[in-house]
Amino acid sequence: MRRPVASSVLPSPRHQGSTALLPRPGFVQPQQRVPDPRRFSLHQAHLRSPVLQTSSLSPAKNYFWQGFMGKPRRVLHANIAIEELTFHLHAKELAAIAKALPTPPGAAECRTIDEERKMIRLRCIKWPSNDGPQAHEWAIAPSSWIPHAYFTFNNAPLQLRKKVHHGKDLPVDLTGLVREGLNVLQVSVMSNAKDTTHVDYLLAIEYLGVLSDAKIKQHCHEQAVSADKTISDIKRKLSSSAASDDDDIVMVDSTLTINLRDPFTASKICDTPVRGKACLHNECFDLDTFLESRPMKGDVTSADHWRCPICKADARPDTLVVDEFLVGVREELAKRDLLETRAIIVDKDGQWKPKPEERDPNGVQDRDTPEPTPTARSSTVLQAAVPSAVEVIDLDSD
Repeated sequence: MRRPVASSVLPSPRHQGSTALLPRPGFVQPQQRVPDPRRFSLHQAHLRSPVLQTSSLSPAKNYFWQGFMGKPRRVLHANIAIEELTFHLHAKELAAIAKALPTPPGAAECRTIDEERKMIRLRCIKWPSNDGPQAHEWAIAPSSWIPHAYFTFNNAPLQLRKKVHHGKDLPVDLTGLVREGLNVLQVSVMSNAKDTTHVDYLLAIEYLGVLSDAKIKQHCHEQAVSADKTISDIKRKLSSSAASDDDDIVMVDSTLTINLRDPFTASKICDTPVRGKACLHNECFDLDTFLESRPMKGDVTSADHWRCPICKADARPDTLVVDEFLVGVREELAKRDLLETRAIIVDKDGQWKPKPEERDPNGVQDRDTPEPTPTARSSTVLQAAVPSAVEVIDLDSD
């Protein structure tokens, strides 16, 4: 009986595929539909953001961008020469940098932070406008790196975490690289001399810090918007909406409705009504609920999650203000036992009243909520059901 003999024939070389070490010219890495940095960015694990720990003596946990080491600027000639951004740190300022803590090999960098300690980072945004961004505009602008740009800070090359791997471009932490005296950021762009794409971007070195809830509340009340200022703004809005140069357009809005409910819970009037300085609306959100809802990273909040829940404008802790008009409204409603009110109506004279709540007869309501009196609704329905007198014309009559 013959035994099967294993074939010793090797596959033909022409059927074996070859993979190039480097991508072909013009190749663009496709964007992930659902970014998963833990899987596709392991080669950049050493670049992850430092873990911040708060001091046991300091309850400060609200972490956010507080200012610049230098104003945002463009690198106009970075594609034909190396451009530099510089700033100085004195010994006292260097002592205020968050201190590194010992960590095991391979672990993320760890630093301790409090209200006196700061973090330093490099950020870049796309800003084609010739007018520089205001602070509230910079705060909410998404990070976006200059294409084909390379950075060196104090002779240390910087590696960037980009959208293709992380879902969005991320800032670069510089805290461990700053030094006393002159600090130098060098920028170069690998592009054609006629390419001006990099001119549409702004670079800045930021410092970030933390504040406690108590400090934020104190700050909000210190720069509160007075009731007279709010009423004056409401009158201006109503007067400007009524005025029109076009005779064919008549504006009939003589009142303004302000929602009183906190947008996070929608179940109660704001205990401490606040909004950002950049907000253009009169509605507010509750300060305590806003602070408690910020996403956490370690012992502190995420640095870039400070936006108004109503209009998405800048709402960093140091930009929040208390609206004393709505504080007075809440106090008055409490005296009248009307804290279930959802909104108020303000007229052109600055007078306000609770807005009557319209209930859907087919909607869902609590068992303890009494049914509205059917008198007004039923009378309207009956009137609609009874047809008006119809005149009949007899065509056969003379």
